[in-house]
Amino acid sequence: MNWSSIIKFSLFHFVILTLLSTLTTLLIGADNLEQQTERELLVYFNLPSFLVGSVILTLFAKTQSSKVLLHLLITVVISSIVATSIVSVLMGAIYISPTWFIDLPISALSILVAIFIGGYFRGITTIAT
Repeated sequence: MNWSSIIKFSLFHFVILTLLSTLTTLLIGADNLEQQTERELLVYFNLPSFLVGSVILTLFAKTQSSKVLLHLLITVVISSIVATSIVSVLMGAIYISPTWFIDLPISALSILVAIFIGGYFRGITTIAT
């Protein structure tokens, strides 16, 4: 297990997705979130998070030669635990997102996409060298 890379990519994953979510909220406006439909929220928040998260995880998957699924899974779990912990501290109570049932499959899909694309690029790099 490559723990230093796991921690590094977990923190990178957390910071980038937090910045993306903050930027999206600032652009839409926190007051306008209640007026958005489920489809708009999915497009504004989950689709960009999926795309950016997949890119970050693909960069990590490309560097791993074994146990890629385990490395990516641990990375996403650590990132999620850090996010949940920080939000819980800020709110003063343990907070689990009410959209966890949407976020979980998106994270799983992001991991699967990263495994396949990262493996493809790892194969290209191996052939080129």
